[in-house]
Amino acid sequence: MKEILILALNDIGDAALEKHINEFKKIGLKQRLIFKAAGYKQEVISEKPKQILLTVNNRQVNNPMFLDLITQEIETALNVNGAQRDTDFKIEVKNE
Repeated sequence: MKEILILALNDIGDAALEKHINEFKKIGLKQRLIFKAAGYKQEVISEKPKQILLTVNNRQVNNPMFLDLITQEIETALNVNGAQRDTDFKIEVKNE
């Protein structure tokens, strides 16, 4: 199992994470079930500064290329929301 912590560093990062959280709330039940069945769990662990913890528990998680793909997708999604990595938000990967 791996944990990916996404941490807002300023107001722009905070707004980008808030937009992501609101978009995630809008997805349908079927998509949520697929997300859960694939071994993903997302939770907000702090409001100020905004922090999201993504827990990945599947057999591909130990593949470094898979982990890079996930972090790149997170970065791309937050870039679309107007934030830049290491300026507005930080991504940390924790091993368990």
